[in-house]
Amino acid sequence: MQANTDGAENISIGQGAMKSNLTGGQNISIGTNALSANTTGIVNIALGLGALSNNTTGGFNIGISTGALGENTTGQMNIGIGKDAMLKNKSGTDNVSIGHEALNSNVSKSQQVAIGVKSMFYANNSNEGGSSRNTAIGYSSLRGSTNPAANTGTSNTAIGFESMLNNSTGYSNVAVGSSSLASNSSGIDNIAIGINSLGSNSTGSRNSALGSGAMQNNSVGNDNTGIGNGALFENKDGSRNTGIGNEALRLNTTGVNNTALGANALSSNTTGNSNIAIGYQANLRNTTGGGNVVVGTVAMELNTTGNDNVAIGNVAGSTNTTGINNVFLGTYAKGSSPSVSNEVTLGNDKITALRANVTSITSLSDARDKKNIQDLNLGLNFIQTLKPRSFQWDKREWYPSNTSDGSKIAKTVTAGFIAQELDASQQSFQADWLNLVYKSNPEKLEANYGNLIPVLVKSIQELLEEQKKLLKRIEQLENKTK
Repeated sequence: MQANTDGAENISIGQGAMKSNLTGGQNISIGTNALSANTTGIVNIALGLGALSNNTTGGFNIGISTGALGENTTGQMNIGIGKDAMLKNKSGTDNVSIGHEALNSNVSKSQQVAIGVKSMFYANNSNEGGSSRNTAIGYSSLRGSTNPAANTGTSNTAIGFESMLNNSTGYSNVAVGSSSLASNSSGIDNIAIGINSLGSNSTGSRNSALGSGAMQNNSVGNDNTGIGNGALFENKDGSRNTGIGNEALRLNTTGVNNTALGANALSSNTTGNSNIAIGYQANLRNTTGGGNVVVGTVAMELNTTGNDNVAIGNVAGSTNTTGINNVFLGTYAKGSSPSVSNEVTLGNDKITALRANVTSITSLSDARDKKNIQDLNLGLNFIQTLKPRSFQWDKREWYPSNTSDGSKIAKTVTAGFIAQELDASQQSFQADWLNLVYKSNPEKLEANYGNLIPVLVKSIQELLEEQKKLLKRIEQLENKTK
């Protein structure tokens, strides 16, 4: 302190410590060249070889360990603890760096917190002041790109080993967990909580990932939400997806506008778009199918490429694989075949009544939408070939081997037709176009009784004509007997 003039209440221990002090007061310097350039700076604490060695007028700084705040000149209210912590800071203020080489490159930026070895190591080194408002806690957290001048990101919070490791211009991000947002360079407004969450994100923005590995491989996708371990794990550039649940939308890569709520929901989806799956393993195996709405545990589990299907109910539509534009409503409601399309299924095979306040279903029948209109030529001649039957159900699906042994025959007697017999009748008249038998699944034929109505009406009309003829004949016979 050989140059000291009016400086008071200073403590200096070590060769060259505070050797240039003039009026600075209430400083503590312990170590060779600690605070050696200080002239008027006040209330500084420098402990260690070269700590705060270049400080001249800066005040209220704390530098502990070799080289801590070593190049600081006018910066104030900084704390640097650890070898070379904030080594290159000159005019930056209100910074905290704790750890070996923490905030090492910072020159003039202010209001930053770096706790951990090499945390914010490549902090911006420009001479332009300003508040960065970054917080980094953990080894190499918010370390920055290797070009400090390019690291202009602000208002970031990184907590965890190598969290936001490579950030350069990204701002307003939150990363909590080891390697979370580790590859982020320019992405903004991301939230990553969990080990490796959003770990590969580079430019993607406005993503939220919560859970170990959540959105781990996202690179450029935007506006995604992945909550749950492995949720949206493989997503790369898919955007506007929401996956909530363990491994929900796990394999999605480029698919957009998908919503999956439930463990493993839509977990196999890769490029399918605009799907909604709610429930455990809902739409589990969907890969490229799009526009599906699935609600229920294991609903539409086997669908892979089918599009525009609706399945509501536990295990609803579970056998559908490639069918499109189907509706499955009710628990265990399933289509006539795995690949059927344009079909509506209400309920399962145990439903015994279909109730509504009306007794018929309306359908399009406008003459303006029909061509080649002709009188029907099928009537009594066709009806006479039909065989109304009474029977009891004994469904093959009721048996584990799918083969009936007669032990589960229903007690209730039912009236109806046999599909094979209906089919034989329409084929004998070359009238397959009547579609009395629904054959989408050859192993389970279904009858379409509604299509018989025009034939029945024609038959009644023919009977009325016969009745008129008979009545006229009777009248003629009666007149002859008078």
